[in-house]
Amino acid sequence: MAELTRAPKPRTEKIEVLSGTKMIERKAIDLDDVIRGVIIEYRDEHDISTRECAHRLGLKQQTLSGFLDENGTGARVKMLSNVCAAMRVTPAQFFERHDLYSRTTVDDDDWIWDLKIAAKNIDLDRDSRDRLTKVIELAVKLDLADVLIAQAYGFVNSVSETKSSVEKPRRRGARGGNKKKTSPR
Repeated sequence: MAELTRAPKPRTEKIEVLSGTKMIERKAIDLDDVIRGVIIEYRDEHDISTRECAHRLGLKQQTLSGFLDENGTGARVKMLSNVCAAMRVTPAQFFERHDLYSRTTVDDDDWIWDLKIAAKNIDLDRDSRDRLTKVIELAVKLDLADVLIAQAYGFVNSVSETKSSVEKPRRRGARGGNKKKTSPR
């Protein structure tokens, strides 16, 4: 039983999948190797033993040692759930810690995707979010993203400064106009 001392290079396996009416070959990455790599990096970053690492990740020491073995058992989804909870990351963030899935280079599709995700978290109605996404995509296609960002920033900043510098006095009769109060007859 030889425990891995450094992150393994993820193995790949060719698989056949049905696409339409014919079988095609695809390459599958061994996610156990990816998970092993992230955990080993975490252990090394924190300069801790496998035993301490297991405790920090909410696992039994034997479970982690067996998993980190060169011929170790595969990870269960429950184990990954526990590790993500302990590290306070989502599964996506967990996998992004690995070089294979990290987003060190950003291409147009990646940052547009990030903006779409961010737009979904904004408290807007669906139609407004969809329009915002379309405006951004169109600006990128027309090579106007810098112009759009500069104008949007200027506008929002101006409105923000105006709202914060102007104290709105409370007006009388704002709802019903300036009607005189009359005593009931």
